[in-house]
Amino acid sequence: MIEALETSPSFVDHKWNNMDNQHRGIVTVMPIETVNEQKCRKFNVQFIISDNHYEFQGQSCRINNRWDIETP
Repeated sequence: MIEALETSPSFVDHKWNNMDNQHRGIVTVMPIETVNEQKCRKFNVQFIISDNHYEFQGQSCRINNRWDIETP
């Protein structure tokens, strides 16, 4: 997730796969916005765990040189 926030282009799927447990998913980040003088990115995450699909959206802001993830 942090890698996608830091380096992925906006609107491009960043796929991941955990070979140990076969969980996989996709992270898609939106363009960087300035919120309260901080750099922030909204994101969408899709998880596939044991053939069950889960999805959530959130926002992360760069605070003290690290991404602080907020979810609703």
